[in-house]
Amino acid sequence: MPSAGWYPDPDQTPGRYRYWDGSAWTDRTRLIGPRRRRRGPVVAVLVLAVVAVVITALVIRSHRAAVADSDPPPSTSSAWDDSSPLPTTSPTPSVQPVPTGHPEACEQYDASQPPAEPEDGRVHGGPLSFAELGGNWGKPVALNRFPFSKDSYVQSQDMHEELGWQASAEVGVNTMRPFPGADQATARLLQCLVTSDFYASVHVKVTENSSRPIMIGDTKAVQRDALLRFHHPQLKTTGSRIRIIVVESDPVTYYFDAVPMERTDLIKQLDRATSSLRVDN
Repeated sequence: MPSAGWYPDPDQTPGRYRYWDGSAWTDRTRLIGPRRRRRGPVVAVLVLAVVAVVITALVIRSHRAAVADSDPPPSTSSAWDDSSPLPTTSPTPSVQPVPTGHPEACEQYDASQPPAEPEDGRVHGGPLSFAELGGNWGKPVALNRFPFSKDSYVQSQDMHEELGWQASAEVGVNTMRPFPGADQATARLLQCLVTSDFYASVHVKVTENSSRPIMIGDTKAVQRDALLRFHHPQLKTTGSRIRIIVVESDPVTYYFDAVPMERTDLIKQLDRATSSLRVDN
């Protein structure tokens, strides 16, 4: 079976590529023009436009970490790598070339506005919350960006890097349906993160990945910790420590944090945030 990647759309739309996740087509598409050639000023303008879009995406997306599958791929690249040659033919799946129904794309999240935050010194996502981080951490912001999520609030802290890069912590409501169980949910969320635009600027390798059952008060949960390693000339950090906790509350909720592996001070702060998690049903 062909490996995951971008291939010409089986709908045969000229110039459109669709993402193949290794077993089925997703609903992620890209319009890709001809490969770059030396064609004078017009090409230069197009290249600059592409660079501007990429830089903007990196600043907006910044540093987001997450946790993955219990058996993730040893190495993965960003969702789109323009330096790699484009395939000229679509993959031939062993079962069905185009999935029926709604494909399970990782970028699914609810863009609706979450409820207003109560002023109680905690960061809320549905019934799950953690003690608000102080110091250089920004105030909680309503921001739905995590795969399979809604009603999310995020605290972040900018890192002193040439690229837009952040440490972050967030809580929200998990929207996976049907819900596969907390352990499989954390594994799938990790896989989504390392193969999506969260790490669009770097090639990621999962070097540590473990999960364990925990309790948040009287509520069952699974905590998955992973270390993502990468290298980029504009980054001093060479890895991200990420944590995903899926809580079997009603509704199901999640906690996620990401921090440069070298920032032991911030790691301790996020460990305290984890310890402060609470479910209010």
